[in-house]
Amino acid sequence: MSEYGYIRQLNKRKNEGPKPRPGETVIDVDRNNRVLGNPFPLEDKDDEVARARVIALYNEKLEADFAIGGPMLIAVKAIARRVIAGEKIGLNCWCVPRACHSDIIAKKIVEMVQEMQPDNPVLRNDPPPPPALKLAEFEF
Repeated sequence: MSEYGYIRQLNKRKNEGPKPRPGETVIDVDRNNRVLGNPFPLEDKDDEVARARVIALYNEKLEADFAIGGPMLIAVKAIARRVIAGEKIGLNCWCVPRACHSDIIAKKIVEMVQEMQPDNPVLRNDPPPPPALKLAEFEF
């Protein structure tokens, strides 16, 4: 294949953040996605501490799922294979370009693609995801 696929993050809001481009496949990863959506609600979208906390909770859930070969791992692997096949994919959520659980999903996809096909640049047009957060970093 002459052209590589890629993964990038999109915003579902009408007038905010990056939007789909022609030829991109959009995958919604908001709460309506029962496998990849973040089940931990963010009550105040402007509360960055709470945002970091719900992302950390999601990361823990994702890591636990990956450890047992669960549905999240299967879904992320399927998207990585689509990128390898040349598909241009946008992960669509309400948070982007702010910190979002889709940062973690995109990072995992990039890692998988690079592991399966090291020469694939997995083009991303967004800033790199923030470092993984540990739930222990937060006081409850």
